[in-house]
Order: sequence, then C-alpha cells, then structure tokens
Amino acid sequence: MQYEDKLRREQTKQEDESSIPRAWVERTAMFARDVDKHKEQAIRLDRINEALSQRVDKYKTESKMREDDREYLVRQMVALKKDNERLKKESERLNKTALTHKNHSESKPRHPKPEQEVEHETPAVSKSDQDELTRYKEVYKRLKKMLEHERKANREVR
Repeated sequence: MQYEDKLRREQTKQEDESSIPRAWVERTAMFARDVDKHKEQAIRLDRINEALSQRVDKYKTESKMREDDREYLVRQMVALKKDNERLKKESERLNKTALTHKNHSESKPRHPKPEQEVEHETPAVSKSDQDELTRYKEVYKRLKKMLEHERKANREVR
C-alpha cells in the first residue's frame, strides 16, 4: 500500500507539472509523426500527378494534331478523287473528239501540212493530258500512303 500511494503521488506529481497526462503526450507525438509522413506522401503524389497530367496534355495535343492532319489528308484525297474523275471524263471526251477528227480527216482529202503542226497538234494535247493524269495518280498514291501511315500511327496511339 505504501508503494501504491507513492506511485499515485508520483503520477499526480507528473500530471500536475505538465497538466497533461503522459499517454496523451505520447499519442500526440505519434499522431504528429503520422501527419508529417502523410504530408510528405501527399506532396510526392502531387508531383507525380502533375508530371502525369503534363504527359496526358502532351498526348492530347499530339492526338488532336494527328486527327487534324488526317482530316486534311482526307479532304485532299476527296478533292484529288474529284479531279481524277474530272480528268478521266475530259480525257475520254478528248479521245472521242480526237477519234472523230481522225475519222473526219480520213474521209476528207488530205492536204499536206507542215511537219511541225502535225507533230504538235494531237500528241501535245494527249501527252499533256497523260502527264497531268500521271501526276495526279502519283499524288493520289502518295496521299493514300500518308493516310495509311497516319491511320497506323493513330491505332498505335489508341
């Protein structure tokens, strides 16, 4: 009993000196350490989140640019197809008129023309049309290849 009284007096004395029980002080210190640890973790996660947000924004802009490029290429391809169709019709029309003129000229008596006029009259028109048609085909193939490349890149991004 004497020991118990002494122990009680000691505890009372400690509580009186700080007016806060020792267990509370220890719990408060433990909670303060936990709070500091969680603050550090929150700061670290904020940094990681910021870096990932920047990467997401970068990928969004890249995706938007590729989509715009793809739309531009599609519009160009449609325009080239229309031009190609127009040129085909014009080529057919010119071929028909050339055949008509050829048939007409065969039925008429031939008048000798200077060689320069004969060489440049029909072949120049046909060659010009052929060159233009070949150029459009090459452009069409190149744009189609670029479109396929963009589609492949878009699939890889997704």
